[in-house]
Amino acid sequence: TVDLCTGIQTADDKQSIDLYPNPSSGNFSIAVNGKGLTDVKLAVFDISGKEVYLLSAETTNDSFSKEINLSELAGGVYYLKLVSNLGVNTQKVVIQK
Repeated sequence: TVDLCTGIQTADDKQSIDLYPNPSSGNFSIAVNGKGLTDVKLAVFDISGKEVYLLSAETTNDSFSKEINLSELAGGVYYLKLVSNLGVNTQKVVIQK
C-alpha cells in the first residue's frame, strides 16, 4: 500500500523563533519555543562563514530565551544558525554601526 503524503514537517513547524530587534547595533534577543524542546545550540557566522559566536544550552520547559551581545563585531550581515533537538533553522542578522 501507499500512504498519501500531504506535506513534510519542517523545523519551522516544530519550533518558533523570535529574533529582535533586527537590524540592531549588536544586541539581540532570541526566544525559541517548541513542544519537547530540550537542547539548543546557537552559532553566528560572518559572511565568509567564520564562526564568531557559539552557545550551547539545555532547557526543560519547552522554551529558551537569551540576550546576545554581538556589539564588538563590525557592522554587516551575519547568519544565526539554531540547531535543536527539534530541527535546524538559519536566520539573517544585520548589525548596523
